Amino acid sequence: MLTYDLIVIGFGKAGKTLAGKLASTGKKVALVERSKAMYGGTCINIGCIPTKTLLVAAEKVLSFEEVIATKNTITGRLNGKNYATVAGTGVDIFDAEAHFLSNNVIEIQAGDEKQELTAETIVINTGAVSNVLPIPELTTSKNVFDSTGIQNLDKLPEKLGVLGGGNIGLEFAGLYNKLGSKVTVLDALDTFLPRAEPSIAALAKQYLEEDGIE
Repeated sequence: MLTYDLIVIGFGKAGKTLAGKLASTGKKVALVERSKAMYGGTCINIGCIPTKTLLVAAEKVLSFEEVIATKNTITGRLNGKNYATVAGTGVDIFDAEAHFLSNNVIEIQAGDEKQELTAETIVINTGAVSNVLPIPELTTSKNVFDSTGIQNLDKLPEKLGVLGGGNIGLEFAGLYNKLGSKVTVLDALDTFLPRAEPSIAALAKQYLEEDGIE
């Protein structure tokens, strides 16, 4: 069993910052992350940075393949930089899944290999997952994507239905409309963007419809 002063589960913004900061003061720190694609957390890998990169690239009238490649280049660079920065502070990074055996002991597993780690303090920094609506075959259809999957398509869809008219859904509606898809937004609410000021919501709806989004 390996002993640490601190174990952080999850390579997100808060976890990587805490791990690196304490390691730089001489503490023995371990960071466990199950997906190499998530070094650095949501924002740089599947959140604000890749989505804004896609939007900017689409404005440049690049091909769909070039837009996706631009996004992948930028997120890949930031992902690698985050790993190197944390590793450079002396943090032991484990690419594995973790579960608790007791309050101060976790078991990590990568493939068939298992190992136990212990620390006085263990921080859970695993983030969240998308809420899946109880719609039949929603999770089994090969043509249904969440906000992560829609960023990594191999081919531009001729038609795209966006289920949900919130900020994230409308962002992807605008993106794929610019890229050339015929986009329809479906929302169960009677009010468009109910959390926004009515005048702003009305303008947003007007602009989207003027751009050809149904």
